[in-house]
Amino acid sequence: MKLEAARPGEPDLVIVRVLAKGKKDGCPAQVLLDLIDRFDAATGFTAMERTTGWDGSIKAIMNAHGVTPRGVNPAEVAVPGPLYAAELRKRGFSLVETFTIVTA
Repeated sequence: MKLEAARPGEPDLVIVRVLAKGKKDGCPAQVLLDLIDRFDAATGFTAMERTTGWDGSIKAIMNAHGVTPRGVNPAEVAVPGPLYAAELRKRGFSLVETFTIVTA
């Protein structure tokens, strides 16, 4: 199958799904996060531009304001998840979070 890049101005779509597993209050738990973004006709930004550009700018702003530690740090450790999600929502991203306690 040959994949082709979207042509300038052609609507695109970005889908991100993250499954995180761990413990909550000593019990096995998981969080499923879905982000779906589409071409924004009002601004002309593609979904790919929005998801990569806003992501980087949010992290840069957090770093400039001292929210994240200085230096080289993995984003998943340095960036506070709830604050990051709130900043994405402020910019019009649709995030759906599903939290589940896992039973045996």
